[in-house]
Amino acid sequence: MKKFLSIFSVVLLISSITLAGCGKSGSQSANANAPKVGADDPQTGPLTINPALPKGGKILSKGPHGETAVPASSLKLTEKDLAQLKKGRYTAAIVMHYAGNDWSTAQIAGLKAAFKRMGIKVIAVTDAQFKAEKQVSDIETVIAKKPDIIVSIPVDAVSTSDAYKKAAAAGIKLVFMDNAPDGM
Repeated sequence: MKKFLSIFSVVLLISSITLAGCGKSGSQSANANAPKVGADDPQTGPLTINPALPKGGKILSKGPHGETAVPASSLKLTEKDLAQLKKGRYTAAIVMHYAGNDWSTAQIAGLKAAFKRMGIKVIAVTDAQFKAEKQVSDIETVIAKKPDIIVSIPVDAVSTSDAYKKAAAAGIKLVFMDNAPDGM
């Protein structure tokens, strides 16, 4: 059951992250594209990430290996699903390539809000400051904390690959928000 819920959470997160940048024009605040949780109250009801694309909107980008995205609105967690997730007492780490701009801040806030709603404790948020060697160190530090999942954007697909592979070998689920390390 833990494996199923972990995979289900990963799929939900990937979809929410994919749509986070596909919203409205850049003239609006970063929070305009943050995940919207619940129907009327963000702490109750089913969890739906970005309930709908803007009128006439469509997903234009592909994943790093040519994967076609699906609207996050097609994925929903019921109260029963959320209760199951919360029973798992899962933990997460967010390993960013850079966290010093509005886009990154919005991504981190959205991830934290979705994880909170799912009862997943965020145990680390890192900022590699666009330095591959720092991100490798961040990943090694995070591995020692033994999260169930790492959500990340690699600084460099080649030089960070071995560190991510170590995390995967340790049983940590990996979600890459934008690109993927070599061989993954």
